[in-house]
Amino acid sequence: MADAKTLYLQRHCIPELIDGLIMKLMDEEPGDPRTFLARNLLAGEKSSGGNCYCVQMCADVEAERLFAKLDFDAIGDAKITGDGKTIGSLRDPIGTTNLTEKQIGRNITEYERSYKYSLGDTNSLGVKGFVASMKVLNSTHGNTPSCFVSWTASWDQPGELASLSLPEFVRNTIEAAIASCSN
Repeated sequence: MADAKTLYLQRHCIPELIDGLIMKLMDEEPGDPRTFLARNLLAGEKSSGGNCYCVQMCADVEAERLFAKLDFDAIGDAKITGDGKTIGSLRDPIGTTNLTEKQIGRNITEYERSYKYSLGDTNSLGVKGFVASMKVLNSTHGNTPSCFVSWTASWDQPGELASLSLPEFVRNTIEAAIASCSN
């Protein structure tokens, strides 16, 4: 498997489609633990409005190190209000107006590191019902540390969301974090 393979979709979220595409992209045997994690990562995650972005990658780096670079308080030069490692903290991306993100969920275990955040409905882009999650799943394969990374976002009304090029930004952020962990 390559260091990182990307599945990038802007479409209606259909878990069965995601499952099949991940299997094809990963080129792994069904018994491989990374394949199992990839297939089951998005199980049950659907957008009520039917719209979502998904950016997913496999990487041969330690999950803990990668998550430290992708954590809520670690991405970019955002202004963080509160403890960025707790639910309720706020993130204001630099260069944006009225796009405060609020951390609404967090799960840190040996196998999964994740957080979920929302964008208030009174944002300058007119996006309604926006919720996103960043997940890094530990998937040590043999003696090589590896992990599976997934960022998903869903919304009810897109407003001007497309103007942000959000999936490209997230993909580039994840790839940069993987590269910095590989050094």
